[in-house]
Amino acid sequence: MTPPYRSPRLQILVRSCLGLLFCLLLSLKAAAQYTYIVPVAGQAVGFRSQYGTKISALNPNATSATLRYEAFYPASGDNSCLLPDFIQVIPPKTMAGLGQACFFLHALVLTSDQPLLVMADIYSITDPIGRDLLFRLQPVEVATSWIAPGVESTIPNVIMVDPSDKANIVIVNPNDFILTVAMHVARAELEESADVTLTVPARSVLMTAVKAFPTPVIPSGTLRSYDGLHQITLRANGKLSAGVSNEFYGSQVFRGAVPLQH
Repeated sequence: MTPPYRSPRLQILVRSCLGLLFCLLLSLKAAAQYTYIVPVAGQAVGFRSQYGTKISALNPNATSATLRYEAFYPASGDNSCLLPDFIQVIPPKTMAGLGQACFFLHALVLTSDQPLLVMADIYSITDPIGRDLLFRLQPVEVATSWIAPGVESTIPNVIMVDPSDKANIVIVNPNDFILTVAMHVARAELEESADVTLTVPARSVLMTAVKAFPTPVIPSGTLRSYDGLHQITLRANGKLSAGVSNEFYGSQVFRGAVPLQH
């Protein structure tokens, strides 16, 4: 009698299973999705100021890329906008502008079947003294993955020296529950720190000011300078994406949260 492991029928079955597994792996590879999390999109109006965003995608590949609007997370729980239900095909080696999902402030998640360079920019027009318009451009860092629950992340080198400097933290909550975020802000040169608990409603984006530690008055004739560096660490009970929009001495920068290894 032929041993079971040498049975021709069993060998054919094993080969068939291996063939099906190989085909499945190929199909999964072909269906691979690349994720892009745009933390700030839409329009906003403030006191003597207007803000707008522009999202673009560069397809550097030799083949076309299929881009989809995957999810939409409004600010302040505003659900008056609907996620666009369409697919955008970007030709090879082409830059394409993307339509807005909503006029109001929101976060947007895009997916593509090809790796892309997705860029987001904030255009602002302010009139700080009621006389001259000031135009500014701030590139926004687009994340390509969520930070896992319970993982500590950091946003380094947020600079606030003078009272006119400011920083706003942006947190995107993609979960179906309220996100609780423990935020630690530290200014090492002053040995000052503070802990704040933030809550973000389900499937929404939160933007709020970051506490700044004032720079002491420097006595006349003293050769002392301050760097104004504030480091932020975050830990949450669900997955998230986060970053800080920082304005320092008129310049603007956006820094995304970086997960820390354990």
